[in-house]
Amino acid sequence: MASESNLDAWFAKDCVVTLERDGAGTTSEIQGRVTSYSKSGGNKGIEQIPVFGGGKIIKSMVQEPYEISFEVVLVDLVLFEPVFGESSTESSVEVVKSNEGDAADYRITLTWAEGFDSSSPKVPNSGEALRVTYINANATNLEESEGADEELKGTLSFTVAGQDRSANPQVVWEYTDDASTIPFG
Repeated sequence: MASESNLDAWFAKDCVVTLERDGAGTTSEIQGRVTSYSKSGGNKGIEQIPVFGGGKIIKSMVQEPYEISFEVVLVDLVLFEPVFGESSTESSVEVVKSNEGDAADYRITLTWAEGFDSSSPKVPNSGEALRVTYINANATNLEESEGADEELKGTLSFTVAGQDRSANPQVVWEYTDDASTIPFG
């Protein structure tokens, strides 16, 4: 881990953001369209129940889901697919239509690193690297907006549980101080 005297901030220009649909053969890199990212939720309540003799029983509540949001610039249909379903081709035009029955799980990965290789998706290959992965995330909304002097943009929101039914973690943070020598991913 980096020493406190040598800490550098993780900047967005060094971040790769990918979306991978469950069961799909490809991964979409979307970092060139993302203007900001935020995560909220995941709170886990604790209740203390007093008992006779001055003791307490600690009751752990169910963890609330995480909400992940991306502010995005809409340049094609890739960012509509998590909400509306897979695209199709009609008369040589790519089309995405709303489809209530086509909800899919996505793996969302954000990777900050000092250097990346040229593969697709990009993998850290030098220096420090930090990655957060959201597993089995479901898109909940894409809210589009545009001003008269702006580009078409939107807020793409996902929800993800802290763990699945088998108690497997659904949010994973990984860090290495030397991405060239330690397997990362």
